[in-house]
Amino acid sequence: MNKASVLQSHSQGAFDYFRSELKRRVGIAISDNKGEMIHGRLRKRLTELQLNDFDQYASHLKSLPENHAEWEIFVNCLTTNKTDFFREPEHFNFLTQELLPEWRAQKQNDFNVWCAASSTGEEPWTLSMVLHKQAKIQPFHYSILSTDIDSDVLVKAKRGVYSVAKRDEIPAEYQKESIAVGTGEIDKWFKIKDSLRSQMTFQRCNLVQSPYNLNKKFDVVFCRNVLIYFTPETISQVADGLYESTKPGGYLVIGHSESLHNVTSKWQYVKPSIYRKKG
Repeated sequence: MNKASVLQSHSQGAFDYFRSELKRRVGIAISDNKGEMIHGRLRKRLTELQLNDFDQYASHLKSLPENHAEWEIFVNCLTTNKTDFFREPEHFNFLTQELLPEWRAQKQNDFNVWCAASSTGEEPWTLSMVLHKQAKIQPFHYSILSTDIDSDVLVKAKRGVYSVAKRDEIPAEYQKESIAVGTGEIDKWFKIKDSLRSQMTFQRCNLVQSPYNLNKKFDVVFCRNVLIYFTPETISQVADGLYESTKPGGYLVIGHSESLHNVTSKWQYVKPSIYRKKG
């Protein structure tokens, strides 16, 4: 198989099948003008499986049982993982200036945070940096659950090693306590310090398959910049699952470009991108 043959093998039937399976399995809706994007992300997999075109890959998938490992690889290839440290910083200001003081006033024991679409880890590690600093100022116990549908990015998130090009995303006030920059042959990388790791756990989770097996309820759920990939029906379904996973009075934080305004939801609006469970 050569690259040219793959580039020319844009079967509409295979494309439609890939779209429908991605939506059915993880709720992500891809528009019908994204054929090049889908095929571009799947080309490497075709080469690995020694398949000649996308029709063959579609036939291969159709022959597999629902829980075959290839389906996870398929999803991993097609999910988007763009993220940064301290992205949309207003949300972390809300966490420290409003949510945590309110929680402390209620004298609860454990502050549980769920990062529901953690990607390669920048968001949950940001949460860990922020909470670690707050706990040094006024001690409290917290935990962070980091989940994603993509098992490959969860491995990267758990490893917690990043290019030094991303260091400037982290405010200077957090860098000394949070990251260790490599020296010598590894001076182009930094890693998250061990002091931030003990409160963090990682788990694969499909947000469109609720109820979730998470074993606890959360004071706040960060589910940012993932709802934009879902249809209104799927957003409503996911919002219900997140609601059931949150403590009474707990919060949901979504991306600045996202809203629950036009979907059926139990969440109460607080301010743009922030909602609360009745409690």
